[in-house]
Amino acid sequence: MPEVPEGTEITKFRVVHEALTNIQRHAQARHASVMVRGLPGRVRVIIEDARVGFEPGTETDRLGLAGIQERVASLEGIAARESHPVEGTTLLVGIPA
Repeated sequence: MPEVPEGTEITKFRVVHEALTNIQRHAQARHASVMVRGLPGRVRVIIEDARVGFEPGTETDRLGLAGIQERVASLEGIAARESHPVEGTTLLVGIPA
């Protein structure tokens, strides 16, 4: 993977940590997957679980997701989630490198 600035590394770590904490607290999942991929000019992080998700279109005021979005936005990145109550949640993050 290409080297990325320290601030980006810390943000990736915090995003993955918070996402896994959310999975532990809310998803009732036995497994989760994390993929970090360095691409030209950006870093992509995908975190998934396959248990309890959100209803599509539901907004949440949980601080974990808000904190993730705030951290990613501070680096001019994007964070999006796809979720279904029975199929689990996928968090997609893109951060400029």
